[in-house]
Amino acid sequence: RVIQENDHENAAAINRMRRDHATELARIIQEKDQEKAAAIERLRSDHETELTEMIMEERHKCEAIAARAIEQKDSLESELRMLKHEFQSEMGDMITVEGTAGKLGYDFAAFMYDEKRGHRTNRIVRIQCPGVKHCGIKVDVIFNGCLVTIEREEFCGMEATSWIRKFQFKPSQGLFEFSDDQMELDFGILKLVFLRTLFVNRTVFFPGHQSRDFTDLDRNWVLPSESSGSDP
Repeated sequence: RVIQENDHENAAAINRMRRDHATELARIIQEKDQEKAAAIERLRSDHETELTEMIMEERHKCEAIAARAIEQKDSLESELRMLKHEFQSEMGDMITVEGTAGKLGYDFAAFMYDEKRGHRTNRIVRIQCPGVKHCGIKVDVIFNGCLVTIEREEFCGMEATSWIRKFQFKPSQGLFEFSDDQMELDFGILKLVFLRTLFVNRTVFFPGHQSRDFTDLDRNWVLPSESSGSDP
């Protein structure tokens, strides 16, 4: 009986130890799981924070690049507008023979054509200006053309008037030089003559002269100072 009771007590003790061990093991496992879950959550939070910072940094870089691109675009557009304005101011009023009126017949009508003289081609401009005196005509010579100003006084029923027009030829058609001595005013027709010129490329060198590359090294060209008392 005693042995049987001891066996029962031992079995009960073993069962209690087993239950306590199982309970402790379950608690440890639960704590480890909680620690693991917390570590995973911290890693996820840190990763999300780092990823968010990287995304914000890349966004700031993209915004800076976009701002520079917009600034460059505005600068290029401004430069393009300036170049267009400059081109228009310099080339917009240039004319060609094909783009001018082909006949006279009214006051201040202009007719332009090319006239061959031997191997040279002259460009002729005729302007109909009845009642105009020689003193009322002024021609300002500009690059590849001229600016004509005509002042007409009241005469024989014709009203006094002022007329200004620029005749400037496109460089693609050649270079023209105004011929002063061939300007004429006959029977109310002003004739202007431009001589076609050719641009010739050339190379320029200094003419032969004595070299002073070595003699200049002795500094004899330096003038004496005033304190030396000698005349320069």
